Amino acid sequence: MSNASKSMIGKKGLTIIGLSLIVACTQSPRNSWADDTQSAEAPMAGISYASYASPKQQIAARDALLSRPAGTVEWSARIAYTDGEIYNPATGKMDKVKLRSYQGEGVDPDVPFVPPAINLRPGDTFLFNLKNDLPADDPSCVDHGDINIPHCFNSTNMHVHGLWVSPSGNSDNVLLRLTPGATFTHEYNIPADHPAGTFWYHPHLHGATALQVSSGMGGPLIIRGERLPGADHTGDIDTLLRYPDGAPLGERIVTLTQIAYACGARDELGMIDIKTDAEGFWICDEDDVGMVEGYNQFGMYENFDTPSGVPDIRTRWQVSGRHTALNGRVMPTIDGVQTGEIERWRFIQAGVSGSISVSFRKFEGSASDYEGGDSAARAAFVGDQCTGEEVDQFSIALDGLTRNRVNVQQRTMLHPGYRDDVLVAFPEPGLYCIIDNDAPKNENIRMQEKQRQLLGFVRVTGDADPAPQASAKERMQRFMLAAAETHMPEPVRERIAGELSGDIISLASFVAHESLIDVDLDGTQTLGFDTFVNDDVPHLPGGAQNDFVVGDLDLDSGPLPKLINASEYEMGRMDRSLVLGNVEEWTLAAFTEGHPFHKHVNPVQIVSIIDPDTGIDVSAFESGSVYAGLKGQWKDTVFLPTNLFGAPYTVTVRTQYKRYIGTFVLHCHILDHEDFGMMQVLEVVMPPDPNAMHHGAAHHSEEH
Repeated sequence: MSNASKSMIGKKGLTIIGLSLIVACTQSPRNSWADDTQSAEAPMAGISYASYASPKQQIAARDALLSRPAGTVEWSARIAYTDGEIYNPATGKMDKVKLRSYQGEGVDPDVPFVPPAINLRPGDTFLFNLKNDLPADDPSCVDHGDINIPHCFNSTNMHVHGLWVSPSGNSDNVLLRLTPGATFTHEYNIPADHPAGTFWYHPHLHGATALQVSSGMGGPLIIRGERLPGADHTGDIDTLLRYPDGAPLGERIVTLTQIAYACGARDELGMIDIKTDAEGFWICDEDDVGMVEGYNQFGMYENFDTPSGVPDIRTRWQVSGRHTALNGRVMPTIDGVQTGEIERWRFIQAGVSGSISVSFRKFEGSASDYEGGDSAARAAFVGDQCTGEEVDQFSIALDGLTRNRVNVQQRTMLHPGYRDDVLVAFPEPGLYCIIDNDAPKNENIRMQEKQRQLLGFVRVTGDADPAPQASAKERMQRFMLAAAETHMPEPVRERIAGELSGDIISLASFVAHESLIDVDLDGTQTLGFDTFVNDDVPHLPGGAQNDFVVGDLDLDSGPLPKLINASEYEMGRMDRSLVLGNVEEWTLAAFTEGHPFHKHVNPVQIVSIIDPDTGIDVSAFESGSVYAGLKGQWKDTVFLPTNLFGAPYTVTVRTQYKRYIGTFVLHCHILDHEDFGMMQVLEVVMPPDPNAMHHGAAHHSEEH
């Protein structure tokens, strides 16, 4: 019998009794990620079951992948409505839901709202055969006369977020539309020199992206590499993360989703008249079925008619009372973790608009119930019961790209679209809380303070170390140095050991992209995101909606940049033309609220993040800021913060347009913002022929 099957199921759900640490899994007997979950299943060619938190299963998938030469990996799936249940901690019960989701091989029927993990290696060709089986009778698919009013929720496409692949044709072309009943094959040719790392895939049809991703339609895509570093080239971090006997580190893929389902009657456009309780939280009665069907389920909630007279301004996600899910499960218990054993946790923030700050704390409570009550009461539970010291997390990669140095952190901040690979070793046995921490306004999407939320538990077994404990950092360094001594090529072994030995744990030998910080520039760009109220444009039935614009920055207007030339997305308009091979520096800022900047195809390297109040570069490792450690790092999604009064931080990045030409997009990764028009179209073009005019003149003279 698995650990999950042995769990107690009680009326109250999660009850923690004295020191016995009996955890009742509240979702189902499958709510616990036991180490043997799906392990008996032979891994498919590149596809792992959605129960991918099991280290054993990941090792099996990885070994199967690396035992074959690069080739073709094919996955066939359909998008359709799927019936299921999601646990609701506010009631301690399961809510019935009906959501758009992927159906096909590798989808766990017990957790249908999280897609399987795609495992690929450099040089692979990934064929994704997608059939759209959503109903053709889509009430949202009406002509509003404005492309930036969300629409056509039953059409779709696919985006491989962060992959370095072509944006054209049937590859990562997000301008394609797959209508109900259509079948299409996306073909992604992974370059032989593609970095190994953590990426993800999700729908990206303008006007329907947020609605589909908020249904759970976002899955991991892992590039696994085995290239060793050499004297004149870097290697894959995967080759270092091995024990001396060659066994790889256990790993856990954790995809965080925020499924904003609601219950209530639907209008003629399919939008839900959301059912709420007296305090405004979303409720579903016993016979109700929760769905994601309209953009009134996203954005901001504003109530100016409160008894206290203080306006109630929160995000719709906060008002919903819903919980962030880990790999499709709300409040799971992760089993199979051994005391002191180093594991690689691959975090993926696949939510639409919420910031998540993940930490691990030892549960040191006695007896209490988490279920029931409001969000404040549940946040108080975390403060009262999850009181152990925060476990160190050693960040080795951001957005799938290896860091130039390890960042030791106690909290992993994940904005929408972010990934962070961290090494974790739990210091003693027992039960640990997985916490989404509170945070101030200027550290969060939507500029809203947020309360703590309990995301789940980690159950750690095994004997405590009776010997005097070295620090977590010392243990991590010992592991890496032993791996370097055993597995790194002799010509570079001493160099790599030196990089790993100091107070700063350098990963320079494993960084895929050469730094652009000191290279000559071919040009500059500026960009700003902003929202503002436009009372004349009824974007949603029954009321006005903000305009969501992208513009340039006026950097000469004073100490702070100002937004100019701002507009919403316009179909067919080319907003920026970029030259293949050029190196550019971009200056970025967000106004009114924070926005995550995401540019497809080519990642960016962070140069600085300047606090407008102090003028300090808070991206430096020594800054002590929540943004510390980002300087010099490569990312594909970058949060642009602002402060409490709207003055923007100035974020400077550099990028180079490598290899691919074609048309693609940049946008805010608050996905409802993207659907409302916060997006631009880019093209990468061939460099001009320096002899073109000469050739033309010669040809002209010959004709005459």
